[in-house]
Amino acid sequence: MISDQNAGTLTESADILERWREYCETLYTNTDNDTCDLERGPAEPVSTVEEVKKALESTKSGKAARPDGIPIELLKLGEDSVVKAMHRIIVCVWETGKWSDD
Repeated sequence: MISDQNAGTLTESADILERWREYCETLYTNTDNDTCDLERGPAEPVSTVEEVKKALESTKSGKAARPDGIPIELLKLGEDSVVKAMHRIIVCVWETGKWSDD
């Protein structure tokens, strides 16, 4: 089910497509988020700390390091401190839409 901006249900294909176009247009043109303000809260759901932890734990060891040069084994050794730091980075990137140069 797709809702219009007034919470009404859209049933016609043309109306649904138009609503998706409007939604995507506003999603990708919003540039008001120049800084990461975690107190404000995200406009959309972001990953949880538990999801980041699960993803890190499920990543296979013994793989070549990514372009950042950090092997997965090192990240896994950091346990909760690394998970929390990674989560904060993920939230910041999600909210600002910008990757850090670091």
